[in-house]
Amino acid sequence: MRDRLRTVATVGIAALSAGLVVAALALTGGPVHARREYRDNIRMRDLREIARHVGCAVEGSTGPLPASPEAVAGCGNPPRMLDPYTGQPYRYEVLDLRTVRLCAGFELPPDPHQQGANESIGADPDCRDLRVWRPDAVLDASPNADG
Repeated sequence: MRDRLRTVATVGIAALSAGLVVAALALTGGPVHARREYRDNIRMRDLREIARHVGCAVEGSTGPLPASPEAVAGCGNPPRMLDPYTGQPYRYEVLDLRTVRLCAGFELPPDPHQQGANESIGADPDCRDLRVWRPDAVLDASPNADG
């Protein structure tokens, strides 16, 4: 009888432990979710670097943002324009004198809590609108200033 109780207790503890592991994986998403999150963080870092590069390229300029981010003297190497995991190009679109829309193939839905002060998430969850820093004096000098 004592052996039977010991067996039941052992099986019960093992089942409880397995249930807790399953519950923890369900809550956190497990290692697959963590890898997706890591890859999305790399993609977002690339998009922010593209926006910084564009900001450097137009520093002091009253003209529009460049049609594509290219190598600019004094701004370092051009940013990576291909997703390092899929090889697909990042999409780049100029919205106005301060904002570019950059898109990547994100694997997870956007998290508004990880969004920077100069970023917004549009209707397409794979795109972010990033504001490029430009001094107001420069924008005020432009005939097409958006304010």
